[in-house]
Amino acid sequence: MHRSRLFFIACGAAALSVVHVSAQSYLFDFGNDQSFRGASVASPDGNGSHWNSVWSGDFYSGVVDTTGAASTINFGFSSVVGNDSFNGPAGDTIVNGPADSVYNAAALGALGVDEAVYDYYVNSTFEIQQLDPAKTYDLTFYGSHKFNNDDVTRYTVYSDASLSTPVASGDLLVGFGSNHNQDTTLTLSGLSPQTNDILYVGFEGGSGGSGYLNAMRLTAITPPPPPTRPKVYMHYMPWFDTPETLGPGNWGLHWRQTRGVPTDPNNVDAAGRREIPSNFYPKIGPYQSSNETVIEYHLLLMKVAGIDGVLIDWYGVQGANGDVGGLLSNSNAIVDRVDDFGMEFAVVLEDRFSTNGINGPPNIAAAEANVAYLRDNYFNRPEYIRDTDTNDPLLPIFGPITFETEAEWTQILANAGEDVDFLPLWYQSNDAGANAAGEYSWVFEDEAVDDHLARLEDYYLNRADTLGTAGASAYPGFDVFGGASFQIPHDGGQTLTDTLALAQQYEDSYDFLQLVTWNDFGEGTVFEPTLEAGFSYLAQVQQYTGVPYDEQDLELVYRLYLARQEYAGDAAKQNELDAVSAAINALDLEQAAGLLEAAAPAGDYDGDGEVTITDWATWVVAFGTETVLHGSGADGNFDGVIDAADYTVWRDGYTAPPTMVVPEPSTLPMVAAAAAYLLRSVRTPAAVFCGVNR
Repeated sequence: MHRSRLFFIACGAAALSVVHVSAQSYLFDFGNDQSFRGASVASPDGNGSHWNSVWSGDFYSGVVDTTGAASTINFGFSSVVGNDSFNGPAGDTIVNGPADSVYNAAALGALGVDEAVYDYYVNSTFEIQQLDPAKTYDLTFYGSHKFNNDDVTRYTVYSDASLSTPVASGDLLVGFGSNHNQDTTLTLSGLSPQTNDILYVGFEGGSGGSGYLNAMRLTAITPPPPPTRPKVYMHYMPWFDTPETLGPGNWGLHWRQTRGVPTDPNNVDAAGRREIPSNFYPKIGPYQSSNETVIEYHLLLMKVAGIDGVLIDWYGVQGANGDVGGLLSNSNAIVDRVDDFGMEFAVVLEDRFSTNGINGPPNIAAAEANVAYLRDNYFNRPEYIRDTDTNDPLLPIFGPITFETEAEWTQILANAGEDVDFLPLWYQSNDAGANAAGEYSWVFEDEAVDDHLARLEDYYLNRADTLGTAGASAYPGFDVFGGASFQIPHDGGQTLTDTLALAQQYEDSYDFLQLVTWNDFGEGTVFEPTLEAGFSYLAQVQQYTGVPYDEQDLELVYRLYLARQEYAGDAAKQNELDAVSAAINALDLEQAAGLLEAAAPAGDYDGDGEVTITDWATWVVAFGTETVLHGSGADGNFDGVIDAADYTVWRDGYTAPPTMVVPEPSTLPMVAAAAAYLLRSVRTPAAVFCGVNR
């Protein structure tokens, strides 16, 4: 058994034997029928959820969860300044009570209930008792108030009843001037029970004034058991450069040519696709590897797919390749973010350019410098992948190619400062001699007999068990731009199905599974979402890893990326999108969807943050066109075509939908001309325009 050799952190589940992270939620309404001008939430509410409507005059034993089941958890106030409902979620609510509450129910999700947002407590502290020390807890706060002496409320969790030592804290804008918070919550995540298995919570104004709490959700998270499957890692190429870093009109090598077939990304076809050397086109278009939004998009997709970390194709700090500096910068940009998303990383060392000039004689000093850099900058990171038994850092090598003797690798690896789990490619461990700790498989076949699956199975049956550390592989195909000595068709996902099935069948024979690859567009081994395959390959990975998410959740990450682009110059919007990213990172995808809809509402085609008549005009002008970046412009349903379905998205998001007949293509020029005039002349029409009643 090799499974024990690599460092396991609980994530995901056994292949096809689903083990999920378990979560249980409790809803608290601060104020009830007994409190001053308060109101209790009826249980179940309109969403089917049960509530705990609390006030400071009582202690609550065995609070109920959202299903109505009693628990061992107790709740009670420790101190209270006051409570009320006036000037809370709408201002004057004395006449109609909770019915006057004004808020965004979709954005607030489970907390979006009239009575829950209606009343509030001021500058109070409370305890949530008898929590399970084996679980972690998330607290989501909603506070709202008009005409404040302090617009921001600070929510804090303390270590004990003295409330002297904060362990987590966050600020929420509850209102300003005559406006009140309608759609934003604050979540403190991953909280462990403190002294006596209690969460000690307090809130106050961020600048010392009044703070408010209307409603709260407590989510108890049961960690999954250790995974029974080997870890799943994604082989990742950091080698893409664009005019973002190279300057106007300049594109890096890997967006320009592969295997001698030149392309020019500055050439853009009628559909908006740039000319790149690939049979597949990234859904987000050609990108800069070091771009933070791109890295966020990639790592969140992997996380939602149940992938445990990345194996970065790494060229080092010295090499004959002219782009070694850019590759290092790109690699470091990724390395600096993996821990932010709770993932691991290692590098797959490349020695092919450790030479004196391209195709020149070996330069062992370059290889030594590269390993020394790993020692000083990567191996010392807690998120670097290590062997469980020996604690040695994992170091696969693609080859080796330049250095093929035991003596050379003994000299090179002496610069690591410690023993490493050094893994050459399958059947090449002799090139490293005693330095090799094992091998990993890759993608290869004899084109004449189409034997790539047979080679994998033979490796699992006859090779992997003989190795100290063994890495497996799965891939969607090998479809090289410009041709190659062999090609493995994707077959609509069947190749990935077959390679994952072999990985599952023989998972007892290896230590980790490497997905080949995230983004080698030139060779067509691409798990990253593309126009051709969409999210389907990652959806297959989700089924393999057993995570409780699906293709719709992957699309949520893509929608976040689009929103980042649409509101690129809007700092306030980016802050809202940061909250979306944090919710996805916490795998609270329901909360993330609500926050994203509030920040980037469906049907906002002109990017102003609102769904108005000008968005209809934007749709009309774009009607009948295509967009490469699906979901951009007026493509509300993400299918790449601006058509009647996108009008429906706009209509459903418009607060006062007009009665309108979708124009036929034959009438489009007239309607488009009118819509273009509308876009130029007004933001919001006063009455009736072009047959559209507002």
